[in-house]
Amino acid sequence: MEIFDADNDGIYELVQWDSAFRYFMDDCGSCSPTPRAVFKYDKTAGVYRPAKGLQQDFAKESFEKTAKKLAADFERIKKGDDPGLEVQFYRDMDAHIADTFYLGEDEKAWQLLNKYYSGPEKKKVRAAFQERLDRSKFYRALKQIN
Repeated sequence: MEIFDADNDGIYELVQWDSAFRYFMDDCGSCSPTPRAVFKYDKTAGVYRPAKGLQQDFAKESFEKTAKKLAADFERIKKGDDPGLEVQFYRDMDAHIADTFYLGEDEKAWQLLNKYYSGPEKKKVRAAFQERLDRSKFYRALKQIN
């Protein structure tokens, strides 16, 4: 677990990695997406609750760099520049998509999936994401936030 003050209000937010994607698409446990679940303190209720759109500065910077790198790597894959790149690309893409969902940006996450997956694989990956999201307590709670 990590702590940080995303909004500089003097009250720390908490970050916990969600293991709902462990062994995603039958991949190894350490290769699986581990999205960050961010919690913000609710003063009224006196408890921490799931938060949308909050990232630590270093995570935000890394997230943006990853998006650019993935786009460039995808172009290399389409050109056939590096046949060994594809497996790692899709592992990284799955993690990036999961992170996007956990920021509360569902539409953007589905757009990424639609952009980078095609054919029967797209349907399979989409169903796998939906199954894992449905099982995640954090994600289900995040969806209840207006």
